[in-house]
Amino acid sequence: MMARRLLLGILISCAAGAFYVPAWASAIPPFPVSGDATADKPQSKCWHHDGSWWAILSDGVEGARFYRLGDDGVWGAATFPDALVRRGAATRADVVSSGDRLTVLAWDDAAPALYRYDFEPWSGFYRRRTAAPESAGSPLDPPAPPPTPPGFPLAPAGVPVAPSPGVPFAPPGLPLAPVAAPPLGGEFAPIPVGPPSATVSLPPGHETATVAVDSRGLAWVSAVVDGRVLVMAHGASKPAVRARGVGEDDISAVVAFGGAKPRVGVFWSDQNAQALAFAYRDDTDSLGDWNPREVVARGGHVADDHINMATASDGTLFVVTKTSVDDVPRPVDGPTQAQIILNVRAPDGVWSIADVAPVTDVFTSRPIVVLDEDHDVLYVVYRHGPEIVYRSSRRDALDFGKAAEVALSEPGVTLRNVTGPKHAVGAQTGLLVMATGSDGLAYSTVLPLSGGAADGR
Repeated sequence: MMARRLLLGILISCAAGAFYVPAWASAIPPFPVSGDATADKPQSKCWHHDGSWWAILSDGVEGARFYRLGDDGVWGAATFPDALVRRGAATRADVVSSGDRLTVLAWDDAAPALYRYDFEPWSGFYRRRTAAPESAGSPLDPPAPPPTPPGFPLAPAGVPVAPSPGVPFAPPGLPLAPVAAPPLGGEFAPIPVGPPSATVSLPPGHETATVAVDSRGLAWVSAVVDGRVLVMAHGASKPAVRARGVGEDDISAVVAFGGAKPRVGVFWSDQNAQALAFAYRDDTDSLGDWNPREVVARGGHVADDHINMATASDGTLFVVTKTSVDDVPRPVDGPTQAQIILNVRAPDGVWSIADVAPVTDVFTSRPIVVLDEDHDVLYVVYRHGPEIVYRSSRRDALDFGKAAEVALSEPGVTLRNVTGPKHAVGAQTGLLVMATGSDGLAYSTVLPLSGGAADGR
């Protein structure tokens, strides 16, 4: 049995209005990737653009590459010239999509690097930009190269390169449907890997790293290294330190938020102090200026190294975290008894907490949060035992008390490291949920969104 998913007709009318999700005849087939391709906790691998869901995942052989979910409901490895982002089977990506612009933080045990892509509607391809300015405060947006006419894509060395329609990368025995692409002339050649758009001078030793892009086009990267919460704009000579003395297992995540008053914020866990904390700066501030730290929650084993964030257009910030209350006898003397909580920062800067999932005997971990802004519904998706489940709530009256629903399940397979988009979703996109299985395959589903998941319809 393929991964469990919800199927929908091509157009359905409901009380919330008409909405569209492709009516594929069967479940989305899983496909081979590296063992932890959908990791890590604060990162996002997926986005929706030009009518399709996309992802950047490590294929387990060459490195991190583009994939697209075809109109037939089958994932295919993209074969356009810049489809291979970075070599290295252990490479992980964090992705920020904004219109036709895509920013990718490619990260492994070595130094992270930033890649900027532009989508070309006429070709259906993403093209990598190079030679970005390296000075601090310069946007990660050099002038775009002139478009290459159809039929003449060139590798950096000037050697003609053509995707091979119908022959995408796939290990023997499990072929993938190709990503649809216009026919191109020239001889087939291996996909080249170009230089990054910018480098990031983070010291080694970080568990994970994330990227955000502010309203001026500056890319910001954050990570925890040697007990320090670091954040920096690309091109800066060294990162700023937002906190010291956090645990070696703690992580941070960076986010662009604020709505009409754009800002960049950093959220981190501090298991030594059993606290969750946040700091932000306005986009109009000098690069080194940050507002004082905000303590989001403290005590009662509220902290663990699980963080994922979403934003609303009005400036509200949503941060889903896992607590450590399952490690100690309960009840605990703290802000929550729950295993998973949602931390909400209102536009006026006031924080509140909503319980999402209780502590149970079943392993519960690695939550993500996604906002359906069409219907004002929040989705928290997480691993529960071998399955991926989700809970939902209307944003204006947070209540995740309804029983969790299964998003992904496969007999005999443990699904883990769930990922989804950073951007808000809605009726026209559905919600893509993806996870890696213990069998080395990536499983996914697109949940239709009508507002009904939160109100029982």
